[in-house]
Amino acid sequence: MQNFIDLTIFLFTVYGASYIVTASVLLHEPRKFLSDYFDRMYSFSDSSFAKFAYDKLAYLLNCTICASVWIAFLFYFVLQSSTLISISSNEYDLLIYCMIAPVFTMYLNNLLMDEVDEND
Repeated sequence: MQNFIDLTIFLFTVYGASYIVTASVLLHEPRKFLSDYFDRMYSFSDSSFAKFAYDKLAYLLNCTICASVWIAFLFYFVLQSSTLISISSNEYDLLIYCMIAPVFTMYLNNLLMDEVDEND
């Protein structure tokens, strides 16, 4: 049961951080600055790989589901030494956590957006 509670806390933490990074008003200016920077670098780049990378980085700043994968990856390593929740340290769990995070984020986004639509 404790593993389920730890996983739930982890997923809500990843969702919250993903939402803050990609959609909050608080980080709108840094997100806009970085998106504009990546767009400028995209237009100046001659390499197709660099264009691909700059395009994806700009998109990553605005996609909650995409960002949840990378934030889950980061949080997995950060929270391993935490005493708040227990996360195992094998590669399979890392893969599972990083695969579950975007699914949970997508589900929560749809659930919350449905409530907003019903209230309007």
